[in-house]
Amino acid sequence: MLDNRRLLRRSSVRPLTLSLLGGMVALVGFACNGTSTTPSSASLPPVPTQIATIPIQPSPTVEVVDDVSPIPTTTLPNTPESTATTAPPPPSPTVAVVPTPTPPPAVSPELTATLSGLSSFTSAMRGLESKGEVSQIFVTEAEMSERIRAVFEEEVDQEEVEVDRRILVLLGLLEPDLDLFQTYTDVYSEQVVGYYSPEDKEMVISTNTENLSPGDRVTYVHEYTHALQDQHFDLAASDKRLEEAGNDDASAAFHALVEGDATLAMSAYAYASLTEDEFDQLSSSDGENSAFDDAPEFLQAAFLFPYVEGVEFVGQIFEHGGWDAIDAAFSDPPKSTEHILHFEKYLSGEDPLEVSLNVLDGPEWDGWVEMDNDTLGEFVLSHMLKVFLSEDRAKEAAEGWGGDRYAYYEDDAGRQLLVVSTSWDTEADAMEFFDSYVAFMEAKTEEGNWGGSITMPGPWIWYSEDSAAGATREGDSVHFAIGPNLLLVQQALTSLYGNRE
Repeated sequence: MLDNRRLLRRSSVRPLTLSLLGGMVALVGFACNGTSTTPSSASLPPVPTQIATIPIQPSPTVEVVDDVSPIPTTTLPNTPESTATTAPPPPSPTVAVVPTPTPPPAVSPELTATLSGLSSFTSAMRGLESKGEVSQIFVTEAEMSERIRAVFEEEVDQEEVEVDRRILVLLGLLEPDLDLFQTYTDVYSEQVVGYYSPEDKEMVISTNTENLSPGDRVTYVHEYTHALQDQHFDLAASDKRLEEAGNDDASAAFHALVEGDATLAMSAYAYASLTEDEFDQLSSSDGENSAFDDAPEFLQAAFLFPYVEGVEFVGQIFEHGGWDAIDAAFSDPPKSTEHILHFEKYLSGEDPLEVSLNVLDGPEWDGWVEMDNDTLGEFVLSHMLKVFLSEDRAKEAAEGWGGDRYAYYEDDAGRQLLVVSTSWDTEADAMEFFDSYVAFMEAKTEEGNWGGSITMPGPWIWYSEDSAAGATREGDSVHFAIGPNLLLVQQALTSLYGNRE
């Protein structure tokens, strides 16, 4: 849900808003003013003192990348992996074919030398020696957009995205009429300026000239860092492990480590190498943010999470031990968005609690089918509360998160049921979240989302003509459910008691 790996590979995006790095797919998103998408030097993240003050020189001993490829033909990349489990392609997909571009003249010696220098610089700065060739493909901006749209049509499981949409609507994070698949497609095709594919060992970068702009060079450093990560830490194997675990929150945390590392390296390069005039070039470049600006607030935050929160997390690792400590983090990665948001919890080894869900059993559940079973995590829960509560209260209520698990069901009549069991660090943390959830639901009732509420010994219940929701607390656990009627919600809540292992 938060894990974008099911959508795209390691990638780079356009600049978005003032003081935000990022992109949904893997460039640095330098910040911009107003509707401008151009980066500015003010938008770079804080760089650890050691990086900012020590000149970094390219090392002639580091292997230089060969095989600089021209603009590609109709061969398409596999789905780029961002922060969500990669969904299997739907049966018999319709493959959108990218028109064969007219190849440019042969790559010049000047460009080859520039790329070799950037590769050597990145490898020496990051302390990771190149272990093999990385294919480098350059496409125009229009071709990149077509390539991304084709990838979405061919390889993203639209049924899985639709299940995510329904869950996010039940949580109150999306409006019911939003086309989530189209929103993803529009935003990624608008924002992506580069990506790295662990499967194909291939970098694809959007540029309109052989004279690489400052933004092109920064993008290259970001993507080449991903190539080095893959060679040393096997990104594809990590993605497969996380996919099999069925925990999008853990996947999002790992993606934040990967993107935070590449964003820190990219930022270090920019601070060490770009002149003031080159920063001005970044801030004067054109770009389009309309699809991103039109996306719901939660999706914007989820798109930016691995870059903005990721680079802050990785920067704190760097302060504790430099690049070697970042390397070590790939062997002991963050296991939740809580780890990314609260570095001290990662440092202390406070791992998430395992939460299981009891099977809904009984004649009342005949015809109901489980469609999804996963983890929401602190990031999603805090953004859920923020829809109707202040940002400060939402963050504070979610900070004591210990673990959670949800299951989403549909019956043969199309009715929907979402059950969520959460565990908290202390009973006081559970009470704080429960009280905030009640306040959140009461605010929704005042807005007309629910017809009324019932307070009774046990769960709180909210109801309307065709739906109901309920919440209850037991010790350091809080359970809530959203379904088609009051009776089924009460029965679902009863089944959740005693779910923490």
